[in-house]
Amino acid sequence: MKTVLMTGLTGTLAPKVAHKFHLRGWNILEWNHHQIPPDDLQQSEQFWQQHHINAVCHMAMGSEEWAAWLGEQCKRHNIPYLFVSTAMVFDATKNGPYGIFEERNTQDDYGKYKVRCEDAIWQANPDAMVARIGWQLHHQAEGNNMLAHLDRQHEEYGVITASTAWYPATSHMDDTALAFLQLIERNEAGLYHLDSNLKDKWNFYELVCALKQHYNKPWQVLPSNDYHHDQRLTDERIALPPLSERFNKPEQIQQAGIIGINWGRTHIPHYRNNGVSVTTLCANQIEPLQQACSEEAIPKAETNISALKQLDVVTIATPAHTHAEIIKKLGSTKLICEKPLVGLNSDITHWQQPNSNLLVNYAFAQLETAKTIEKWLASQTQPCVVNLVTQVNLPGTFTLKEWFLETASHPISWLLHCFGDYSQSTLVEENGQLIVDLQCGDHQLRFVFELTGEPGIEHNLTIQSNQTLTSKGYYRVGEKWRFEPILVNGNAINDGEYSESDCWQDANQRSVGLMLAMFNQSISWENGLQLGAFDAQKAILIEKMLR
Repeated sequence: MKTVLMTGLTGTLAPKVAHKFHLRGWNILEWNHHQIPPDDLQQSEQFWQQHHINAVCHMAMGSEEWAAWLGEQCKRHNIPYLFVSTAMVFDATKNGPYGIFEERNTQDDYGKYKVRCEDAIWQANPDAMVARIGWQLHHQAEGNNMLAHLDRQHEEYGVITASTAWYPATSHMDDTALAFLQLIERNEAGLYHLDSNLKDKWNFYELVCALKQHYNKPWQVLPSNDYHHDQRLTDERIALPPLSERFNKPEQIQQAGIIGINWGRTHIPHYRNNGVSVTTLCANQIEPLQQACSEEAIPKAETNISALKQLDVVTIATPAHTHAEIIKKLGSTKLICEKPLVGLNSDITHWQQPNSNLLVNYAFAQLETAKTIEKWLASQTQPCVVNLVTQVNLPGTFTLKEWFLETASHPISWLLHCFGDYSQSTLVEENGQLIVDLQCGDHQLRFVFELTGEPGIEHNLTIQSNQTLTSKGYYRVGEKWRFEPILVNGNAINDGEYSESDCWQDANQRSVGLMLAMFNQSISWENGLQLGAFDAQKAILIEKMLR
């Protein structure tokens, strides 16, 4: 019986590899480097001499000197040597798929360590084999295992965020283990790349959703755009089974359409950054519509709203008074409606009923400022007195109520998300101000709206409870949104919120991602609403207060 010396058997992958070798009739010899220190050359030599070793599979973390020493022993005894390296020798500054001749450009400490090991091995033993692998997964493993990592992330945060712009190198441990066995039994020197995602090119969000479905996990999964990297590995000599042979890819939203080419165009990057292609723009006037399609690289211009029924999701970004008729025309199509839902002139009774195909884009709850205030609210035990003053100075012919719905509704939507439905409401319109008073349980909310101030939009929020919180956010014409540091009893609890990409657009992108996750069922409907999404029943409360 042949004997393979294995390192790393106290780790995650190596036991699966050992099992494959055992099934093929190999005897497994463990080198536990915690018991036999590799830097003790005398003990290492004694250990080697005590056994008849026919191959070495080095999977443990250890020094490059140890990796080179094992290579020297294998060269001296003319036996196969396989060292396990990583896709992390490649950095995201240059995308894959990476071939074996691609220059290693890692910026990561772990990747740099593996590079040093590779170099030391090639110098010690040019006949060695090095196998680079991606993130491993298995349902019966802990440690550095994708499934276990996702379980821990969900347990800690209640939600998993997964990038739609990361195409990970990855494979199932059983497939990787079989490949290691084949490499050692074949013993052809060289560098190998092992990746089950080369052919399928699943992004991380798609992969996590497939694992959620396959293993019946209770995960709540949100798409994100926070990591961009095609990390896949390519090698024609040894092909692992593709992910699609083990897992079914869930049906998800792939194609979107947008009705309206003014504010609607801002949704284009939000869809794309959440892994969805915008294939159709729709508007009444064909010439500006075609121009918009050309500028945004969108293949189809459509003037017939009903033609969008075939798409997975449609955004409605037209004037509010048109929303009800468009929603009716599109029937059971999944819809993201820009706020307000139906405006001031439509009957709201119908919209107080559940509709699992319709969500309304109120994005304020997705701001980091809003999330920080929510954490503070959770620490308060006394009823809250809330005052929100919104000032608007923008060109336009809207009425005071219409301006209210266009601007003040954003922070108000979030406050209703925090405090819930209201039992009493009063509305006063006088002296150029719109004043709304609400009773939400034990909490009192007052919204003051006026057309004044510097050119732009400004929100000033005060919440009095055990402590007093103040927050100020504003948009100045020609500039990006900015939120000043939140003050609690006069002391800042954050650094404010601003981004070069515009924190308001960032929040809208997260809002679109949340709604897509709800339609994809990677986030439950109930959980999505808890995270700040708005269905029709929730959204209509804002319009109801102005009736």
